[in-house]
Amino acid sequence: MGGSVGREVCIQGKADLNAVFSDGTTRTAATFEFNSGPYGNGPTPNNSYEAFGAVPTNEAGMLNNGYTGWKVLLPNYNGRSGLRVHPDTNSPGTKGCIGIVGCYEELKNLGNFFNKYIGPSGKNRMIFNFNIKGNPNYGNEGKANSRLAQ
Repeated sequence: MGGSVGREVCIQGKADLNAVFSDGTTRTAATFEFNSGPYGNGPTPNNSYEAFGAVPTNEAGMLNNGYTGWKVLLPNYNGRSGLRVHPDTNSPGTKGCIGIVGCYEELKNLGNFFNKYIGPSGKNRMIFNFNIKGNPNYGNEGKANSRLAQ
């Protein structure tokens, strides 16, 4: 995932969904726009996260254009908990998660893929590499603003 840092500590960029084959070759299957931050403790800290589950959800902020959404569960890291990958369709930005931007069909298909491939208990391994140059949470104990709780 690559992106840029905005004035309000919101990272926006493009995320590639890559397939890695047994011979080591990598192919990009799809590319999506994303947001991370500025709310809560700001953007997701730079790290490689192994998803441990993917489930449908009706939680506010994770809906797909007003309909049932999905969330990919990421491990706690560097003092941060509740990290997720989910649709970002209501107002731009997240509370530190990675919010994928797209139309209803794109996000529905992506959510179905995550739910089937990863499943609720992480049946297949998927790594999310989040490495943004200039990320304000890199080396800052995962918090852009230590006065805010996530």
